[in-house]
Amino acid sequence: MENLYKQIGKNIKIARTSKGLSQKELADKLPFSRSSLSNMEVGRHKITIEQLIEISNITGYQLSSFIQDEGYKLPRYSKKKIERIYNEFFGEGYWEKQYRKRILSFVKLCLKSYKK
Repeated sequence: MENLYKQIGKNIKIARTSKGLSQKELADKLPFSRSSLSNMEVGRHKITIEQLIEISNITGYQLSSFIQDEGYKLPRYSKKKIERIYNEFFGEGYWEKQYRKRILSFVKLCLKSYKK
């Protein structure tokens, strides 16, 4: 799992630099510090889905793009576990529409790792 956080951090840095933002400039738009962002980019800080959504909104990158890496394979989840994760996000009704689309793309990416 640690490698996943490093990959997410690497992709956050790619998204940030592709938008021409420094760590400070991006952190100023987020509810956490530049040092927290720095720790996320090197995989020392475990990022939450809410934080990743905020970074996704600012950079314009799809949520699923932060976990993609040719060398990293997503863990395989059972259909039951994927359905439970999906229901946790959509069953409560507190997610705004803009987040639902991004979360759904993330769930679909997880579904691709599922083999019947």
